[in-house]
Amino acid sequence: MKPPTSKTTLIIGQGIAGSMLAYHFHKANLAYQIIDKQNPNASSRIAAGLINPITGRVLAKSWLFHRLSEYAHQIYPELEQLLGISCFTKTQLFRLLKTEKERNEFSLRVELPEYDGWMSEAIDISQLQGLSYGEAKAILIHGVAISLGSRLLPAFRKWFQKQRTLTDASFDFSQLRFSDTGSVFYKEQEYQRVIFAEGFRMKDNPYFNYLPMIPAKGDRLIIHCPELQLKDCAKISQTLIPVEKPNHYWVGSNYNHNEVDEIPRESGRQKILEKLEEMLPLPFEIVEHKAAPRPTTKDRRPLIGLHPKYPQLGVFNGMGSKGFSLAPLLAAQFVNFLSQEEELHPRVSIRRFDQHYTMKD
Repeated sequence: MKPPTSKTTLIIGQGIAGSMLAYHFHKANLAYQIIDKQNPNASSRIAAGLINPITGRVLAKSWLFHRLSEYAHQIYPELEQLLGISCFTKTQLFRLLKTEKERNEFSLRVELPEYDGWMSEAIDISQLQGLSYGEAKAILIHGVAISLGSRLLPAFRKWFQKQRTLTDASFDFSQLRFSDTGSVFYKEQEYQRVIFAEGFRMKDNPYFNYLPMIPAKGDRLIIHCPELQLKDCAKISQTLIPVEKPNHYWVGSNYNHNEVDEIPRESGRQKILEKLEEMLPLPFEIVEHKAAPRPTTKDRRPLIGLHPKYPQLGVFNGMGSKGFSLAPLLAAQFVNFLSQEEELHPRVSIRRFDQHYTMKD
């Protein structure tokens, strides 16, 4: 570990949020250190890493997606070159519209200028052979990409270790104290600030647990289906995404607000299977089942900013299931904010919850 200085930022967590934040500190030539206890089952590592412009039953265009997508298509190839890996793939997504309401939404939105180039009626559906979708209308979502967290985050970790900027350890809140000069100490080392990018574990953070995070546990399966020839992604009742092994697919995911752990239970597996078997009558084998809580929020917007009472502490969190699309651009903007070059977007700034802290305090 490089010796920290009073100008060093300490980042807690090395999921997609913490990794992107640390990388943008590196790009800005700002000193940083990371503390993270390695966890191969963390949500960022088992996520599909889907970057999708059109989401939900009403086929809504994702918030800020043009800017997010443009930056993601810049930063992930840059990281592939830096880390010497292949983790980013441009693709498209077949959406199967089963209800009249969904089909009407498509007909309305496809004519709007802001949707031009983002979705169209699917003409060649040969990839879908073997899937069961009845009379559903097949459309194509364009501008989709996959960033494999299972490849990116381990490679990031090795790179941080090579830079001597990562310590494999859990964070101990009892070792945190504030100085009279505005800095913060952790285990007798002085830092300019500490930023928490700890995912769903923010609920146990004594400084930021006033923020309305609602963790949502998601199960995902990896299946082997030799007869399925899907090359792009498809979403009917579940999302199917090809992974690196031939005829292997990522399948998921559900939202469980009642369990906040990383234990893959039979109940979660069955929920995925019930929907999968509706759309996939072909024989398949379950290769792997994992589960992890995502850091989702009450208003479905990230949680970014500095503590209202202790400005030496910050948070970069709450990106839910869209971390791989949100984290790159928002990390760049947060670093600019910390350098006093840019204001945070009000929809992501934790200032929108100042009243919650006042009530708690």
